Amino acid sequence: MKFYSTLLMLLLCLTSMAQDNTKFYGNWVRTRVTYKDGRELTDDNTQKYEYLRYNFTAPDKAYLAYKYDYRGSGPYNYSINGKILQLGASHLLIEKITKDSIIMVQESNYGFDSPDCLRFYFTSEPVYQKAIPLRKDDLISVHGTDTIYRASEKIYAGFIDNSGFRTMVSDAVRGLQAQTPINDHFLATFIINKQGEADSLHIIKGINADYDKQFIRVFNKAKKRWIPAVYNGKVVSVQMKQEVYFTPIEKYSVYQRYLNLGNDAMYKGDYTLALFNFNKALKNYAQGDLYYKMALCQIMLGNINEACDSMLKSEALDYTAATGLMRKYCR
Repeated sequence: MKFYSTLLMLLLCLTSMAQDNTKFYGNWVRTRVTYKDGRELTDDNTQKYEYLRYNFTAPDKAYLAYKYDYRGSGPYNYSINGKILQLGASHLLIEKITKDSIIMVQESNYGFDSPDCLRFYFTSEPVYQKAIPLRKDDLISVHGTDTIYRASEKIYAGFIDNSGFRTMVSDAVRGLQAQTPINDHFLATFIINKQGEADSLHIIKGINADYDKQFIRVFNKAKKRWIPAVYNGKVVSVQMKQEVYFTPIEKYSVYQRYLNLGNDAMYKGDYTLALFNFNKALKNYAQGDLYYKMALCQIMLGNINEACDSMLKSEALDYTAATGLMRKYCR
């Protein structure tokens, strides 16, 4: 009888743990980061604003995404032991969890007691999306009751395969960008309709014939692998984009040299010199994080309008930290 009682208690414990794990299932978007003692991160710490989404799936897998339309890196194993979430090599103390929010503290080299530990605030993705206002440029076209939205953190289509559409394309076109003639910027748009099918592909800027051909092949192969976007509880059509920048090796080395000079000047507080070098770097390679650094320098120099322009360029290059910085400085 004692054996059966012990077995029953063990099963109840395991069941309780499984129920606790289910609270994590789904998508969670980080909305705020502070130090454990409540101090705010400085604006040059991109964790303060950059987009981060955790996707927890049954029974013990998780994905980390730094772009809204990407499933994310992973899968990583995760486990919960009491109030400790182990995610890959990271340990996080669960301070609070509800159906719509999670607050966790990340362990530092000194454990969870250091005031320099980071505290993360997460919101369930549906609640996060509902809080984002719909902007005019989020609408592509309106025909009667049929509206096509521009993909954003608020409204976007998902992809069925774990690898993601970006990864499928990257694997298919590897090395083809080195062929000539070459344009260093690839940009394509397409529509994911209400049935979850991709159509209306428009290659705005191609790389070369072979690269573009492979992209079209992957696009056609994956036409029916999409999950339609949802807005206000209804399935909607959405325009997605695929954008990639390349640079030749000889240009990248020049970019890296000026980037290092700019970083050094920025660290020393010489923001004018930093901007000079960052501009030189941008002539060789366009990077979202570089426009973000330029915005920080321009803010320090009191040039808010120029900073907002740099943030827009950073955001256009999918550097998500720029979006948060814009909300603070640009109205």
